[in-house]
Amino acid sequence: KPRLPCDNCGNCHRDYKETDMTAEAKQIINCVAETRGRYGLTIVTGTLLGADRARLRELGTIHYKSYGALKDRNEALIRSLISQLVEEGYLYQTEDQYSVLKMGRCFSGPAGWRPGRGRWRRRCFSAYPDCGPRR
Repeated sequence: KPRLPCDNCGNCHRDYKETDMTAEAKQIINCVAETRGRYGLTIVTGTLLGADRARLRELGTIHYKSYGALKDRNEALIRSLISQLVEEGYLYQTEDQYSVLKMGRCFSGPAGWRPGRGRWRRRCFSAYPDCGPRR
């Protein structure tokens, strides 16, 4: 059921483009599972991007199946999707001095979402259609 604009700001009146991000969300969850909750946002993001960094070689993440799995996406998009996964409980980010990403407790997910059946969607302003693959 569509909601009426609240008119408190301009967001209700913007046009959005919805993009299916299920495959990307699964790759992020797979990467965090491979790290076994030992690394933070920067290492996970670098691993998914397939970044050529000495730290990733040192940790051995270049040998993970998820290494470079999202190399056609930009870093800001991956970070945004990780934030959404944390917000929705699929991942957990510790608040220690050195924050790490761990698997969340929410694997049945909202409204019965289950890996393989559900869909992740990301809304982008039509004026900023950067949700797709890097060009």
